[in-house]
Amino acid sequence: MVLFRVHLVCLLMALPVLAQQGPRGVALTHIHVNSAEPEAAIRFWTDVLGTSTYTQGEQHGVSMLGGVILFSKGTVSGPSDGSALLHIGLRAPDVQPFAAKVAKTSYKGKIQSAPTGDTLLIEGPDGVQIEVAENSDMYTSLEFGHVHLQGPKPAEIQAWYAKNLGARAGEELTSRLGGATVVFSAAAQVTPTKGRAVDHISVETRDLATLTKTLTAAGIQLEMVSGAKVPTAFLTDPWGTLIEVTEVQ
Repeated sequence: MVLFRVHLVCLLMALPVLAQQGPRGVALTHIHVNSAEPEAAIRFWTDVLGTSTYTQGEQHGVSMLGGVILFSKGTVSGPSDGSALLHIGLRAPDVQPFAAKVAKTSYKGKIQSAPTGDTLLIEGPDGVQIEVAENSDMYTSLEFGHVHLQGPKPAEIQAWYAKNLGARAGEELTSRLGGATVVFSAAAQVTPTKGRAVDHISVETRDLATLTKTLTAAGIQLEMVSGAKVPTAFLTDPWGTLIEVTEVQ
């Protein structure tokens, strides 16, 4: 059994990061964080949460099985809590070791009990809210879990992502955007994510021109990025989540 688990872990580690394409060829590739001190934030993620450092061109960040988070230096207008993107969700076999490490830092962590396992809610660097959900069936020490979006009438948010980006609806208020899970919940008022601790999510497509035409025809405004190394556009969903769209090369 131990040997089987080792082989399974090796197989999982070889899988592409958030690279599975959805029905419209759209997949979530990474989450982008604003930080006053990116190097210090990255150290928190690696030292406390056990992620690996990650570099993508001139951008730096962290990675874990199933997810990438990139950091940009800049002024943070507010925490992720209160914005259209509430938190970044992770999974771990046991949340207690993470809680103990967070307790030795200047950041706050709170364990919440649930029937399916404890959940650790962390108020991390720059106001990024991080949820670590316990899953004792895991074979790895840490995995990307989900990105959590919020706003009035969350079912409408879920429907918008299905219609425009091809997200596949799952159980309750969850969807799959490529290989990544997106969770939706209700919040009476939210602010746009641009400039907040979690600035935007990034998705990729194999045909940006066709996707752009489809979204424009639906009345969605996109801003093309001139001079980008790969074709890139930005749009904002009706609730304020900024979305970067790049074309797979």
